[in-house]
Amino acid sequence: SRFYRRWGRNPNFALVYPLKDSSPPRDDWPHIIISLTIAIAMVAVAAAEVTGIYTTAVVAALAMLVTGCQNIRESGAAIDIPVMMTIALAFGVGKSIETTGAGTAIANFIVWWLEPLGAMGVLFAIYIVVTILTSVITNNGAVAIMFPIVSGILKDGTVSNLDPYSAMYVLMLAGSASFSTPIGYQTNLMAHSAGAYQFSDWVRFGLGLQIVLMVVGVVGAFYLY
Repeated sequence: SRFYRRWGRNPNFALVYPLKDSSPPRDDWPHIIISLTIAIAMVAVAAAEVTGIYTTAVVAALAMLVTGCQNIRESGAAIDIPVMMTIALAFGVGKSIETTGAGTAIANFIVWWLEPLGAMGVLFAIYIVVTILTSVITNNGAVAIMFPIVSGILKDGTVSNLDPYSAMYVLMLAGSASFSTPIGYQTNLMAHSAGAYQFSDWVRFGLGLQIVLMVVGVVGAFYLY
């Protein structure tokens, strides 16, 4: 496209990549209003727990087709089969790590290794473990593996000055910081495919951000609680 030819090598943009079969947005206000109404209704119904998010998403997609906001061809083109397969297989890998006990073994080892450093060391251990796990399994699974270990440390009282609030804060923060690999979260894979990123791009940009967030989050939690 003209934009890509003009700005593709401009250093002000981290990435400029032409999307296949892309086109300018339609200046169709009736359908814009209808699509926004459907999207808001989908979120509202799911948030009110009237029915599950899967059901509301299917109904919303059908409503988009019926109202003419999107046609069959556009809907089919929006489904990226490789991304869907990768997400499904990533769940399988994550489940095997959970059920075999590999995740728990990794968590116990790192906590044992850093526990002599005191409360600060344990907080760093919690963050490191959850970050490693959430890079290959779901964030829910990573927190579910680590929570009993953290809870046991808090109940034992063997680590002095370890505040429960700081431990839980670091646990939740690390569970949400899955941006070092494309398989860390479903939306990472979607961006990975659409932006034509390489695996090394995630490590190159995400790892540095991960380290900054770890230091700021752990030190902040230690001194704030």
